[in-house]
Amino acid sequence: MKFNFTITKLIAFTILFLSSVALSNAQTSLYNETFTANNGTTSTSNWSSNNYNTSWLSPFDVNNNQMRSFYSQGEDVWTSSSIDISNYTDLNISLDVSVSGWGINSSDYISAYYSIDGGNEVLIQSKFNNFSDTTITLSNLQNNGYSNLTIIVKLRNDGFKSHTFDNVNVTGTLLDAIWRNNSWVNGVLPSSNKMVTIDDDFNTGIRGSFSCKELTVNAGKTLTVDNETYVEVENDAVINGDLIVETKGAFVQVNDNGTFTGTGHVNKTTANKNAWYYYTFWGSPVANMTVAEAFPNVSSSRRFYFEASNFLDANNDNFDDDGNDWQIAPGNSVMIPGVAYAVTSSTSSTFPGPDYVTFTGTFNTGIITTPIAYTGDANSEGHPNLIGNPYASAIDFDKLYAENSSVIEGTVSFWSQATPANSSGKFSQNDYATYSVGMHAGVAGASEVIPTQFIPSGQGVSLTAKADGILTFKNNMRVKGTTDNTQFFKSSNTKNTTNNIVSNKLWIDLKSNNGVFSQILVGYVDGATNDNDGLMYDSPKSDSGAALLYSTIQNSSKKYVIQGKNVNSLTDEEVIALGFKTKITEATVYTISIAQMEGDFLKGHTIYLKDNLLNTIHDLSANDYTFSSEVGEFNSRFEIVFQTAALSTDTATLESNTVKIFKQGQNQVCFKVANNTSIKSINIIDLQGRMLYKLKGVNNEETYNLPHLNQSIFIANIELSNGALVTKKAILN
Repeated sequence: MKFNFTITKLIAFTILFLSSVALSNAQTSLYNETFTANNGTTSTSNWSSNNYNTSWLSPFDVNNNQMRSFYSQGEDVWTSSSIDISNYTDLNISLDVSVSGWGINSSDYISAYYSIDGGNEVLIQSKFNNFSDTTITLSNLQNNGYSNLTIIVKLRNDGFKSHTFDNVNVTGTLLDAIWRNNSWVNGVLPSSNKMVTIDDDFNTGIRGSFSCKELTVNAGKTLTVDNETYVEVENDAVINGDLIVETKGAFVQVNDNGTFTGTGHVNKTTANKNAWYYYTFWGSPVANMTVAEAFPNVSSSRRFYFEASNFLDANNDNFDDDGNDWQIAPGNSVMIPGVAYAVTSSTSSTFPGPDYVTFTGTFNTGIITTPIAYTGDANSEGHPNLIGNPYASAIDFDKLYAENSSVIEGTVSFWSQATPANSSGKFSQNDYATYSVGMHAGVAGASEVIPTQFIPSGQGVSLTAKADGILTFKNNMRVKGTTDNTQFFKSSNTKNTTNNIVSNKLWIDLKSNNGVFSQILVGYVDGATNDNDGLMYDSPKSDSGAALLYSTIQNSSKKYVIQGKNVNSLTDEEVIALGFKTKITEATVYTISIAQMEGDFLKGHTIYLKDNLLNTIHDLSANDYTFSSEVGEFNSRFEIVFQTAALSTDTATLESNTVKIFKQGQNQVCFKVANNTSIKSINIIDLQGRMLYKLKGVNNEETYNLPHLNQSIFIANIELSNGALVTKKAILN
């Protein structure tokens, strides 16, 4: 306390107000004025004063770090700024006061008041005449929905003396947010530093997401975390009632030392499945739930876990050589947090349709670990491990990898089954969607859905081990974004571009008229080179599918579904080498198209596809490219280029709609182009890639007798007199 006069009298007024709402005794400073302004100051942004007598003999101003009223001969008034108390209760007010000098009169006084929300001034206490130094404490004003508090000090001294006051303080206890009778009590809303009590049913889909310091759900009440909403709890959650988290909802606890007490439910709905024997990879977000409790209607012979230490793939076909990697998960076994389980649907379900699973129990939270197995150098194609998200929210794989980069690679694969098993009962590895940490992007599997870095709640995924060790999950990996916990997100059917000036990424699709889907990603990102950089940037592709597109890397025999490249290599002269493989024997029309792209370079350039087999170049930015092929592996058939000069014959390209092909009678086929050019040659290829006819022309319209054209669908490669090339798929009825 600061005093200026030799004789000092002190009184401390402290007002304490009783609150029946607060559950915590911790006090927060809301206002503190110590008058550190220069001597003579009469107002600041934090307070103001009104001097009755403006004579220099009667100042009311700051003096030596106190507020002083000297020889006022009238009432001086000091007023604090408005103090926000909307989120606080148990308000405590204190100020130090003193009197000194001589000439004490009975009319002299110093009084303290408070006013709430601009209402009447309420007297705290007055001191008259000459008074002794003292501290008076009054406490606990209940905040019944109040917003603002103001402190007023009034003084009068008619004798030759002064009153001073200092250390004006207001503290309060943060109000709890209580949901009751379909509203927040006293209008106090949740925040990350408040306790929240749910004392009535609450649905975040209707009332909104919220964060809090601690959470209590009272008995008989239900908190529902709806789709694309969240509840975030800093520390402990106590569920005396019920907690329901829907498929795309997120329940997040932040502190690893926070506890979860009680029982909750996590409802999960899968995407549509085409048949009962389609598998889903699951991870349990609750403790102590058995396999049979989670999947009661699924055959006991269709519930598995993956024993990574048993996996041996010496022949590099991506399947275990001795068939003992998948093990039956007994119905009475508890689902281990962090472990994934592969489970089919019930045979009694209706298909196409989704699966519905409810996980019930104490929610997992905090640090969770699971072993990772590295199976040795014999498995040169990788060391798969299946892990399950152990939380009731999505987790960020980027953060999971950062925590565990010594034991796992930077690629994660999501099983998105869309292909039936083959005659040997094996499923297509092409049904895996893949995400790369280094690329910060993913590619779709056969479901045609591109994954992000977020692993949804209840989801199992495949990782690749780098070494034997322990995988650690932590609460800081959990995410609450409204789209983070969706199964996947759909990619657009149109060519999508996003504004990304840092990295350029190109997604290319291969499709066919009989159901083939294969997607690759090539990106130019920091940290990548044009060589094989490992799974952080370059992810090999299994070639178990019926047909696939892939990128290639010099001096590597692998086929890549994701390839990272040096950012400085993306120039007009850049060439992206693509390979193609098919096992399909029947006549098939394949289509290559741009799925989506990112980056200024790609957005600013035309993207061409060069077919090295046919020596043609096609504007892929404008139209998809169709072709046919015989069975085989063609590692250098295609290239992505950014200038037409890449074609060895220095020819230009035209779009397929510049040529018309139609039938003109028995075996007669007409080819017609614009009047300003003419047809030079035509090569007709069937859907198996076999050359049927090599034709010559001189006019802009030519008709040919083609008796051996047994198929109604064929590919025509047409060279025009101006040097342009046109590739067109023709369908003749």
